[in-house]
Amino acid sequence: MDDKIHNREIAEKIASVPFWRQEYFPKYFSEQFTMDFPSAPPGMPNHYDVWEAERCFEWLNRTIRSWDSRLEEFYAAPDREQFWAIGYCSAEVYWGEQEGHYESKFIMRLEMKEGKINYIKGMIEPIRMLKAAGLRVPGFHKGIEDSRVDEYLEAHPEARNNREAKVYVDPSESDAEVDMSPELVESRIKNNLKESACGVEREKYRRLTTANPGFTGAAWFVPDDRPWSEAPDPVMVTDNKEPPREAQIRIHAWLKSSSPWMYRDTRSKIYPTEDKHVYFVEMNSHGPARWHGNGCDHGHYHQPYFLIIKFDDAGRMTHRAEILSPLNKYASVNCSLPSFPYYL
Repeated sequence: MDDKIHNREIAEKIASVPFWRQEYFPKYFSEQFTMDFPSAPPGMPNHYDVWEAERCFEWLNRTIRSWDSRLEEFYAAPDREQFWAIGYCSAEVYWGEQEGHYESKFIMRLEMKEGKINYIKGMIEPIRMLKAAGLRVPGFHKGIEDSRVDEYLEAHPEARNNREAKVYVDPSESDAEVDMSPELVESRIKNNLKESACGVEREKYRRLTTANPGFTGAAWFVPDDRPWSEAPDPVMVTDNKEPPREAQIRIHAWLKSSSPWMYRDTRSKIYPTEDKHVYFVEMNSHGPARWHGNGCDHGHYHQPYFLIIKFDDAGRMTHRAEILSPLNKYASVNCSLPSFPYYL
């Protein structure tokens, strides 16, 4: 079998199953296997060498009663040594010596070496892990009714138009007028990706981004003050509706007034895939943050993001998703979370 076909089959299999079970690990994994879990809840490691991975997988085998997952999207890098998986998982668990239910979207980057899984970096929703273990989690408030949001909107009337409301399409642009020359298509893709590695020039590149009229944006795992029963899928979505929805405008104003600038690491890693319309990004970002509504007037926010960016044939974005760890939001407003009962 061709090595590239073999790599894809193994990576897709591992992304589709509870890979910690004995029928998969260590059979399909290299002896140098390592794993990173940037969104691990307090009490769990973020990095696992093969020894720690063995401990983690033994714990998962003991405490996950049943597991179901659905692989929704799967992409290969051009060299077929690296793969990206997006899906949804649910489980009946026994964490913290009590029965619980867990469900989450997931994203994984898998790397192959000599036909075996050599590395996995993945993110799932950690707040739900705490709740599945019976732990009480404080709410994180989006203070969009805060007076400072109104002050920001009064001082920045442009924040009520689409481009300022973090929706990237120019309403005057129509499909009939889009220049499809290869040079401009490449330039649009480059500018849309550059916003994720722009250093201090975020506003400059945000204004250079372009989107398809049907563009949608999403943020996964945004902490919320609603009970999960009312928010089964913790994903915040924006779109190109005209005019922007009031809640969308106020959320953007809350973000800008709470965190006036955000540095995006120029070393962010951009990953093309075999599908020329789909890119992934690993981006580190940091800046000041007050997050109005949470009783903290100063703080520092840092975040290791995954980004999913999809394009149309003209190089305009059709979808942009930010996958973040909600734990860092809590930390930036000096709010403690309970420790997860890992390995118990």
